[in-house]
Amino acid sequence: MRRLKILLVGISLIATTFFAVSQVRKIHGDGRSVFSSTKATSLKVASFVSPHHLVAEKIIEDIFSKVADKNKDSSIERVILVSPNHFNLGTGWAITSNADWQTNQGVVLGDKDFVNALSKTGLVHLEDKAFQKEHGIENLLPYVKKYFPQALVAPLMVRDEFPEEKVGELAEILAKNSDEKTLFILSADFSHYLEKNISQLHNEKSIDVLSALDFKQASRLDIDCVPGLQLLMKFSDIMGYENFTPKKSSNSSEILGKNFLGENTSYVTGYYEKGQKKALENLSLMFFGDLMLDRDVRTLMERKSPNFITEKIQRLFWSQDLNVANLEGPITQNTSVSVGTKVEEKNHLIFTFDPKESIQFIAHTGIDIVSIGNNHILNFKKEGLENTERVLTENNIGYFGSPVDGNSYLIKNINNKKVAFVDYNQFSNINSQATADIIREVKNKSDLVVVYAHWGTEYELNKIESQKERAHQFIDAGADIIIGSHPHVVEPLEIYKNKIIFYSLGNFVFDQYFSEDTKTMLAAGISIQNDLQKIVLEPLYQERTGQIVLAPEEKRNALLERLANDSEVDYNMKQGIRAGYITIKQ
Repeated sequence: MRRLKILLVGISLIATTFFAVSQVRKIHGDGRSVFSSTKATSLKVASFVSPHHLVAEKIIEDIFSKVADKNKDSSIERVILVSPNHFNLGTGWAITSNADWQTNQGVVLGDKDFVNALSKTGLVHLEDKAFQKEHGIENLLPYVKKYFPQALVAPLMVRDEFPEEKVGELAEILAKNSDEKTLFILSADFSHYLEKNISQLHNEKSIDVLSALDFKQASRLDIDCVPGLQLLMKFSDIMGYENFTPKKSSNSSEILGKNFLGENTSYVTGYYEKGQKKALENLSLMFFGDLMLDRDVRTLMERKSPNFITEKIQRLFWSQDLNVANLEGPITQNTSVSVGTKVEEKNHLIFTFDPKESIQFIAHTGIDIVSIGNNHILNFKKEGLENTERVLTENNIGYFGSPVDGNSYLIKNINNKKVAFVDYNQFSNINSQATADIIREVKNKSDLVVVYAHWGTEYELNKIESQKERAHQFIDAGADIIIGSHPHVVEPLEIYKNKIIFYSLGNFVFDQYFSEDTKTMLAAGISIQNDLQKIVLEPLYQERTGQIVLAPEEKRNALLERLANDSEVDYNMKQGIRAGYITIKQ
């Protein structure tokens, strides 16, 4: 499955601040509610999402106080508090408890009758002991007591593996048996283990999906509790609270004033009230460089597994509408002729990728589309190309850029926007003028045109004049974004007519360990909403083990500084490049 269950860490961060949560403990007492549906005074807010990471205590306080103020004319008698099951304790997809809880704000009584009835539905297990370590519940109970002092609590821990159809079924049960004195709280942190700029792009996508109440899209988001998010959305929808109002969006790096590369946690808050849901507005894309799965990479996948290569950056691929890379060779059943060869041997540059391992790698990372317009796609002639196209099609992976059959572009419909991907391959017989003509053609039937250009000189750290001429030609023809590949190193950026050009992202997955420039690469995340493009430059690094990681701070800063110095952009844009984050108003 695409999503991995990742346990929350960062205990040192949690220990830096606390709202007397260490004093929370379970006690015994009598519940005083029934499992029924008695409608009462309508709440202004029926549900909301809050962090549980206590670095964000001010954000937690803010959302609880805002919801309490919104509902000041109503009495909250029940709180359904949903959290991820961080440590996979207990049994079943969803677990509840009818215990009472001692906090420094006073005793929070368990909603025993409601919980007992819930446990009889077959969807929820009643297991008090499983809650002993669950900070997703315990960290928020003092806030529940402070702001909703009369409320009984019905806690729920849910596993990532909770099937979507069962999540929907549970949401219906919760909504059917909740009166309008019931408040639903999702305790969840969002983006994990990345870097603050990427986390912010992921947060913006999460807010867009929450606002659209898009149950299916939730499964792609960078959050520690997808089933909980789906429960929140379904519950709110059924109860008639469809208007999501986002409040604070931040991250631990921003709060603590340090960029915690690989350890950052992000937070999103907001609440549902009466009103209409919004349409999806955010379009997010992530671009990667050259993907080569033969030679040492093939050997590594056979020895470790295809998942090993990107397991340290797996969440980087979450949240985007599309992840796109250049597939630097064909997928065939042929035996590799390049494994074990030396650089000077004739088959060293003849690639073929194993179908099973290639698809496992692509599916695991979440690559949605690949460009096949490059100088290696015909390494096993037309038969290898055709087999590549067949394997990609059978596995629902989009592709474009065939140098043989004229399939040089692909149009995808994303959130009611048409995005065209056009290939330019300097090694094919389709010249730049023909590519410009194709761009003009697709411009008339799409909202955004992305050109993947396979061009330039290998290992050259700066663009050559022909790249610049063709990039300008393509933008003049209607291209909106240009992504370059082939040089195997990262080349500068340019803004031309307010359009972004990445002359080369460098490698993505390769076995070129002979220089720091070939091991240090760039991922480009682009978020488009209304007339604003937000662009994140995320340096990556391929370790000698073959694993890809977020580039360590020294390497990250060195790459961004080089790009800032060499890119044809103004002073403010250079400063943005150094920070890894730029914006372009269209």
